Amino acid sequence: MYTAGGGWRAGPHATRYKPPAYNHGVSIIGIDYGTRRIGVAVSDSGVLASPHSIVPNEGDVIEKLARLASELDAATIVVGIPQRQFHDPRGQTFRDFAERLRQKTCKEVVLWNEELTTVAEAVIARRRSGCRKYTQSLFTITVFLFIFAIGGGYFFWRALTSPYRGYPQPVKHVEVRKGQRTATIVRHLQEQGIVRDEYVPLAYLEIVRHGESIKAGIYEFSRPISAADVVEKLIRGDVILKTITVREGLDRFAIGRIFAADGFGRVAEWDKLTANPELIHDLAAEAKTLEGYLFPDTYKLTPGTPASKIVQLMVSNFRKHFGPQMPFITTGLGLHQTVTLASIVESEAKLPQERPLVASVYLNRLQRHMLLGADPTVIYSLKLANRWYGNIHKVDLQVDSPYNTYRFPGLPPGPIANPGMASLIAAAAPAKTNFLYFVARHDGSHAFATTIEEHNRNVQRYQVQWYRDQRAAGAADSTATK
Repeated sequence: MYTAGGGWRAGPHATRYKPPAYNHGVSIIGIDYGTRRIGVAVSDSGVLASPHSIVPNEGDVIEKLARLASELDAATIVVGIPQRQFHDPRGQTFRDFAERLRQKTCKEVVLWNEELTTVAEAVIARRRSGCRKYTQSLFTITVFLFIFAIGGGYFFWRALTSPYRGYPQPVKHVEVRKGQRTATIVRHLQEQGIVRDEYVPLAYLEIVRHGESIKAGIYEFSRPISAADVVEKLIRGDVILKTITVREGLDRFAIGRIFAADGFGRVAEWDKLTANPELIHDLAAEAKTLEGYLFPDTYKLTPGTPASKIVQLMVSNFRKHFGPQMPFITTGLGLHQTVTLASIVESEAKLPQERPLVASVYLNRLQRHMLLGADPTVIYSLKLANRWYGNIHKVDLQVDSPYNTYRFPGLPPGPIANPGMASLIAAAAPAKTNFLYFVARHDGSHAFATTIEEHNRNVQRYQVQWYRDQRAAGAADSTATK
C-alpha cells in the first residue's frame, strides 16, 4: 500500500506502515477509479460521508484530483481496488495511479482492497504494529468503507441510468443468437455502441435481474438508451419480427423456397416437413402431404423460428380459418376433396367473382364423370417429375401421373396448391350452373359455356382469333418500321 512516507508493502492485504492521523475538520477523500470516469466521495468529519463528484478520466486527471484534494484540505486519499484484481497483475493500473497521485499531492495515499475482511486484517496488523489509536483507526476504516459504498453506488447508478448512443447510424440492428453466453451478448452490444461498457449491464443482470434470461432475436435501437433499459428490452424480448407474405395459389415447394430465402430453415428441410401429413391426419386421413393445408397469409416471425414451428403455425391457421366452414360444405365432397377442388379453382380463377363459377364447372364435370382437363394439374404433375420449365406442350398432356386430369378421371389424389379462403368457400359452395367449359379472355376473365359447340366458338374468338390479331399487329408494326 502507498503512504505519504513509504512505498508498497506486500502481503495478503496491503496495510500502511503507520495509520493516518485522524484530524477533525480535515477531509478524507475516497476515489473509485475507472478507466473512463472517476467517482469521488468525501467525509469532512469522519462521521458522515457523501458522494462529491464524477471526474472524467481524460487529460491531466491527476492534476484535477490534486487541485480537488487541495481545495478540500484532504489529509488522506483512499484509492479502491477491486478484490479480484488486488493480487492480480491487472491491479498494477490502480497501483500506478495511486503512486502518481501521491507524488503529485504529497499527501498520504492509501490503496485499499475493497473487501470486508480487510477490516479485521487491518485491525490485527495495527495491533501487531503497536498502534495506540486502535479504536480511532477502526472507526476511520469504517468511514472509508462507507465512503466507497456511497461513492461506488452513486457511480454505478449514474452509469446504469445515463442514456448512451455510440453508433453513427440512424438505426442500429443487433442480433442476439440463441445459446450465446450473456457476457458475449453484452460485449457485442458494447462493440456495436449500444452500451458504454459491458460491466455495468452484467452487474445489473446479476444483481437486480438475477435469474432472468435474454431472448434471442434481432433488436432495433434508434435513440440514446440507458444500460438498464437495454437489459430490460432484451429480457422482454422486444425483437424485430420478420414479415413474410404467402400469397394464394403457391404450392408447398414454392412456400419452402420463400421461407428458406429469409433464413427460416433450408429448402430440403421444408420439402421433408411438408411431405409429412401427420399434422392434418385427424381432418383428412387420405392426405398424402400437407399440400393445400399451408394457409396463405402474412406471417410475422421471430428470426430463428424453426421451420417445423412455422409449418405447424400454417396448418393451425388453416384450421382456424376454414374449420368453422367445414359443416357448410354443400357438394357432398369430403374435406380433402373440397380442398383439392379449391386448389384447382385458385390456380384457374383470377377474379374473385368467378371462383364460384369455375368451381361449378369442375363440380358439374365430376357429376357427369367427365375428365376435368385442368391445365394446373398437368403443371403440378410436371413439377413432381422435375419436368416443369414454364410452358405446357401438347406432349405434356399425356404425362403419366395421377395428378394429370387430362388422362385420369375425377379429382387428383390431393391439392395442387394452397388455396385462400375465397377459393375454399367457392369449392365448399359453388354457384349452381350448367357450365361445363370455360376459356380465358386474356384480361383475367373467362367465357363460360354449357355445350362443346359454344365452347369451341369461345375458343375461336378468345384464343385463336386473338393470337391471329396479335401476329397481324406485330407484322404491321414491323412493316411500318422498314
